[in-house]
Amino acid sequence: MVDFKSRMPHCPEVSLKEKAREENVDYNNFLDHLSAQKSDEEMADELGISLRTVEHLREQFEKVGVHSIIGQE
Repeated sequence: MVDFKSRMPHCPEVSLKEKAREENVDYNNFLDHLSAQKSDEEMADELGISLRTVEHLREQFEKVGVHSIIGQE
C-alpha cells in the first residue's frame, strides 16, 4: 500500500494584493482602473504613483493573475 501525504498547493509569487500594499497602492482602486481599461499613464496620474509601479503591477496581473497557485509541495 502506498501512503500519499496531503500536500498543499503553493505559489512562487507574492499576490497582487500584497505587491500593491508594498507599493502603497489601493488594491481595489487599482483593479477598478484595470477594469476600466485605463492606460498606464492615466493610472499613474490618477493613483499618484510612478509609471514604473503601474507597469510592474500590470505585468503581475497579466502574467500571474491576482494570485497564482501552481503545483504542490
